[in-house]
Amino acid sequence: MITTNNQNAMRLQLLSNIKTQIALHLNEKNEVSNIVGRSDYTIDELPGRGLFKIEEPTLFQMALPNNGDEAIEIIKNNQDEAERMTESWTGEKPKCIPMVPETLSFTHFITHMETEKMLKIKSVLPIGIEYEYASPVGISLEQHNLAVIMPTVELVQQIITNSSHLLIKKELRELVIFDTPSMELMKLKELPLTYITNSERVEGKVDILYGAFKTAEKAYLEELQSNNSTTKEEYFKNMPPIVVVIYSAVQLYNQLSSTAQNQLLEMLKSDGKMGVQFIIGNDLGSMAKEYSSIGDIIRSSKQVLLGARFADQAIYSPTIRIVQEKPLAPQELYLLLEGNAEKLKIPKG
Repeated sequence: MITTNNQNAMRLQLLSNIKTQIALHLNEKNEVSNIVGRSDYTIDELPGRGLFKIEEPTLFQMALPNNGDEAIEIIKNNQDEAERMTESWTGEKPKCIPMVPETLSFTHFITHMETEKMLKIKSVLPIGIEYEYASPVGISLEQHNLAVIMPTVELVQQIITNSSHLLIKKELRELVIFDTPSMELMKLKELPLTYITNSERVEGKVDILYGAFKTAEKAYLEELQSNNSTTKEEYFKNMPPIVVVIYSAVQLYNQLSSTAQNQLLEMLKSDGKMGVQFIIGNDLGSMAKEYSSIGDIIRSSKQVLLGARFADQAIYSPTIRIVQEKPLAPQELYLLLEGNAEKLKIPKG
């Protein structure tokens, strides 16, 4: 085994199953000891210089496949040769070591094999990539509505835009976008969905959605009378859902009539389990100051994408306290699911 970078990028199971272990120069000296064991040798920062272990660690010089005056030039020549070898090879190729890219593009994310699998599952919406196995993670709108709480409206827009482009690939009865009158999500109008910004039209659509919601609820209760063991998940399993995306939930709610507010709240309280599912977006600042019923609903959400450190806000708390919590890097956020927190990297469109 040869490693020239951080060993944390390699899975522990992979390291433990390799008999001949080789380490080139690494960023941390203790990582060399973790791979080949303790020794009195130190690896000079020279191309090809390293340690390998048979019985005892032994210093050696690896023959380099390409020449170059500088390490960067050698690496570039190696990469070019690897690309030529890949192009000429017609047999089966091994899978790449999974790593979270520095910048995760939406194209890279949507073409990932695991993302494509999730898109074929009715209830799962791919969100981002987790760090332990560098694998896509999805959320289930059948289990809970999704609250998207970000420090800026731009981040809320980004996640809603990504989610909308993924949702149109699924079998839905309808995808509805409620935008603000300033139409920040205007580009989504080009997609096959229902896009509404006008307050009166929003109220009209809420009333229509509420009617569909109550019809589904009545049908389920009738089914329950004939078969009292039927769960909501089983009853709605083969029915395409309606997904409603609200860009600025606090602003929209406060512009609605009391009737529309009550209808919206009743649908939200079903938590996606009556065939009408919600993604509710809002910026953290206005959310923290909102103490109306919509604020209570968002604060009680069991499935949340949070774009701030837990230490920097007072709305959500993980079940397990995060000690010495680090600042979030660009494209990082937390997925908070029933109190369990996981850090993800989300794609950038």
